[in-house]
Amino acid sequence: MATYGGLEYKDSQCSSGEAWFKEHKPRILAMNPLICQSNATMVYIGEKIGFYEGLRDLEIVVEIFDLRHAVVDICYPHGKVARDETEFEMAAEAHVNKVAPKEYAKLEAVLEKNGTVYMLKDAPSVCDFHIWEMLNNQHESLAFKLNHPSPLLPFPKLKRLHDTLKADPKLKPYFDSDKCKLPINNPLGSAYFH
Repeated sequence: MATYGGLEYKDSQCSSGEAWFKEHKPRILAMNPLICQSNATMVYIGEKIGFYEGLRDLEIVVEIFDLRHAVVDICYPHGKVARDETEFEMAAEAHVNKVAPKEYAKLEAVLEKNGTVYMLKDAPSVCDFHIWEMLNNQHESLAFKLNHPSPLLPFPKLKRLHDTLKADPKLKPYFDSDKCKLPINNPLGSAYFH
């Protein structure tokens, strides 16, 4: 989203969870104690670059966060859903076949109702970037890992959102960069899928 909006930023990556909690997070909290959580950070960046559309945008960001939590539960061994690789594979199958389609149907319905390329209008807003990240980085990649077809196929409007944002020339610098090649899920957290 920052690349798309032309916002300059420093890419500061952590080498460990300890580095995040001892070095990086305190610096962020010192700048603004309310922008350390993912959704708050997305809204903050969106406001800075004029992409935040208010309450409707936030509602969809929060809705897609439920889908994100479901993926986190199956990708990391710390939860009760997937405590080992076998449980991960079973939970991932169930997620791709049952959970994702249910959530995708909600998003498809919003696109149908609004008659727009993106969730709220024909230009992307904050929620579209979070949706794209979940569709592409988590679900498309997870389906590929499981040798499944794209979960987007039954949802043409959602697929169009995904494909349109991915093809936008403003994002080419990001897709051509090393940032785009970073692991999807944190290998330091022992993720089953990254």
